[in-house]
Amino acid sequence: MEIVDYAMPLMKIEGLAKQAYALCLKHKFEEAEEVALKIRTEARILGLTLAIMQNKDEVHRPHE
Repeated sequence: MEIVDYAMPLMKIEGLAKQAYALCLKHKFEEAEEVALKIRTEARILGLTLAIMQNKDEVHRPHE
């Protein structure tokens, strides 16, 4: 059985958000923007992961 991990993208997003916040406090907006791109990438991965999980759940548990 394949394991689909939603926790890892969430943890990465959390760490990146903290990093972006710290950079903004230091007025390093260009660097924060680069981190924001990474956040968007991880958010996309999270969205796709959740869609996979939902599809697997629907296969295992038919609509009631």
